[in-house]
Amino acid sequence: MRVAGRRSFGQTTNPNALQALAQALQALPAKLTDAQASQALEALRLCSRLEGIIAALEPAHALAKVIELAPKRPKEHLMVMNMCGRGDRDIFAVAEHLGMALEP
Repeated sequence: MRVAGRRSFGQTTNPNALQALAQALQALPAKLTDAQASQALEALRLCSRLEGIIAALEPAHALAKVIELAPKRPKEHLMVMNMCGRGDRDIFAVAEHLGMALEP
């Protein structure tokens, strides 16, 4: 369930709207894929360096896949990625994995 402000998008009082949303999501050309931890860490570093955003580990995996797939698509191809989460919560685990010592 995703929450934006005070409104929850996982609950609705209109069952027809929920059914329509489910049908629309099933119609999307989606493909499950994954990224290695090393790719996610590199994507996190790139995002931090270029955008000044400390990505959380979950979207860093998605960003790694976008970095891999985008050059293979035509220029007019649109890719959408949700950059959710808070990387500051993961920063100590990331630093440890990279061999860096941080103090809280």
